[in-house]
Formats: sequence, structure tokens, C-alpha cells
Amino acid sequence: MRRDPDAGLLRHNELATPLATATFIAHEKGAFYGLEMTPRRVLSDALSPRTPVPGLFLSGQDVMLPGIAGSLWGGMFCAGAIDPRVFKKLS
Repeated sequence: MRRDPDAGLLRHNELATPLATATFIAHEKGAFYGLEMTPRRVLSDALSPRTPVPGLFLSGQDVMLPGIAGSLWGGMFCAGAIDPRVFKKLS
């Protein structure tokens, strides 16, 4: 007789929908990647790694573009805002 190695173990599965995202994270209309991707957002002066607070910089997807690539660029632009020589090292 073979014994099932998973017998007696708990298994948990979870499913999220845009409605769940809107409920728990309060993103507009359940948007998974944060801020809305509209011309108003892309042209906003508020999206910048610089802030009015001295020494406080922003990084991540909502500084530039949504998603993984946006996170990368958000980090690069934040580093460049702190020290512009960062871009010279890339060339």
C-alpha cells in the first residue's frame, strides 16, 4: 500500500480580480499596476523622482511607467536625480 505524501496537508489557493484589487488596495477601477495610464498621468508634473522635501526622492513604477520596465526606469531616473553622473557611467 502506498502512502500519499500530501495526505493531511492543507492546501490554499487564492484568486484575485480587479474588484478584489480595488477593494483591498484602493487602486482606481482595480488597476493592478497602480496609477492610471492616461495622457493626463504621463504629462503630469507630479510624476518625478524629485520632491519638494529636501533629500526625499521617489523611485518605482509610478514615477515613470507602469510595470517591471517602469520600475527599472523609475529607479534609474531616481538615481540620476540624486547624482547625474549615473548616466555618464552608462555610456
